[in-house]
Amino acid sequence: MLQLNQITIGFKRSQPLVSDISCSFDSGKLVVLIGSNGSGKSALLKTISGLIPTISGDIIISNQNIHKIEAHHRASLVSIMLATPPTIQNFTVEEIIHTGLQRFLRPFQKIESKHQQKIQEALEITGLNELKSAIFGKLSDGQKQKVMLARCLAQDSKIILLDEPLAFLDFPSRISFLETLKSTANLHNKTILFSSHDLQISAKFADEAIGIKNSQFYHYLPEQFSEINHFFEH
Repeated sequence: MLQLNQITIGFKRSQPLVSDISCSFDSGKLVVLIGSNGSGKSALLKTISGLIPTISGDIIISNQNIHKIEAHHRASLVSIMLATPPTIQNFTVEEIIHTGLQRFLRPFQKIESKHQQKIQEALEITGLNELKSAIFGKLSDGQKQKVMLARCLAQDSKIILLDEPLAFLDFPSRISFLETLKSTANLHNKTILFSSHDLQISAKFADEAIGIKNSQFYHYLPEQFSEINHFFEH
């Protein structure tokens, strides 16, 4: 379970982006995060992942405050895919996914069969099996997004955070990607939180929705989804 307990987020204590965010999400749920550019979506995801600290409040995953544990332990609880794919050129797809397993390995330790199995499962879930030997730098942006999702899956964290994962995908690929997220959350008991501007499509797959607008935080259950149709209107 992911719990946000009265957290305030932002990069400066004197200028918080959003204050007093409180909500919780059960395992096995796909949650969409909506809001305009600059509203604080990316900051919220980075705060939940532990990349930036909260201004106040606590983030609890599996009864552990993620800002009070060591980084390698935090990696077992939460993984994040950032909005822009990394500018890595010469690694293969499989090698990129392998980097998500670093918390399991000691320096220079060879990958074990159980770790290779996690990589293989991630490749199959994301439909990248035929591209595992392809050079990451030569892939399309949409393919790179799928590779980074596979990296999160191989990391095998309880919480997966995705910042605008649909941005570089065409319409059919968006549907396919959301189907993958939905089945991964439900079948593998993950909590997946992703930000998106494509509310119409995302709401068809999401179990819950949260939003940030004018520095206010909103939380919607499925029966309230009709209320968010005009979320981006002023």
